[in-house]
Amino acid sequence: MIKAYILKTLRRELPRHRRNPIIRFARRAAQVTYRLIENDNYNIRENGEERVLVLVAKHLEVATVFDVGANVGEYAAVATELFPLAAIHAFEPVEPAYAILSRRFAGTPRVQPHHFGLSDKDASVNFSVRPDDLTNSTSHPEASRLLNPHRARITVACTLRRSGDAAEEIGVSTIDLLKIDTEGNDWFVLDGFSDWLKAGRIKVIQFEYGMTCIFTKKLLADHYGILRDSGYVVGKIYPTYVDFRPYDPFDEDFIGPNYLAVHESTGLQSVL
Repeated sequence: MIKAYILKTLRRELPRHRRNPIIRFARRAAQVTYRLIENDNYNIRENGEERVLVLVAKHLEVATVFDVGANVGEYAAVATELFPLAAIHAFEPVEPAYAILSRRFAGTPRVQPHHFGLSDKDASVNFSVRPDDLTNSTSHPEASRLLNPHRARITVACTLRRSGDAAEEIGVSTIDLLKIDTEGNDWFVLDGFSDWLKAGRIKVIQFEYGMTCIFTKKLLADHYGILRDSGYVVGKIYPTYVDFRPYDPFDEDFIGPNYLAVHESTGLQSVL
């Protein structure tokens, strides 16, 4: 009774005082707190990504890694350390980032940089690139302008290839770990692998879900759909565990950063 009364009172009174400085501060504090609780952290060493890689290395024989949206190679560097026998294919379509990526792994033959991105079809696309921060390169300039309105940007012509076709041309038949970070285009990369997903040819998938998904119009529901229908269990990555769970519309918060999908046949959902 008391709880119901309090909720009823707050529901009635708080909207009436929405402009009150104290209420505005409380709202902002609640928003920041929620984002922090939901792991709004892109540091691979802190946000649970590295932990996932350590456990995957322990419980799965990893021979092939695809780093899609490799940028300057931060993820590929960690993967190289944790999977010492794996061939790592790093895909980066943006020339300035690809140049750094190539130099970084010039002395590491098992890391193969590819100067194109992956998607649902072959295409030539202009990317909006911030010279001061190559990690925010995107094929959706409206997202870049909205999220970084005061930053200088340049346009870079890039090449995209259909995911499955490109992998087969490289000579790969199965992928043990597929990491995708393509600033909103992750669903399209998955769709390009649709036949591979249905055949279970990819064991573990990490993908990013965030604000740029608003502009691609591919919600978390779409990512869950294409993966769940192909025999994958999906969960959000947190620092100490992966929260494997059914899709919930309330998870459409665009906070990110990363979700994990493991094929049911691997059994990894019980150890992550």
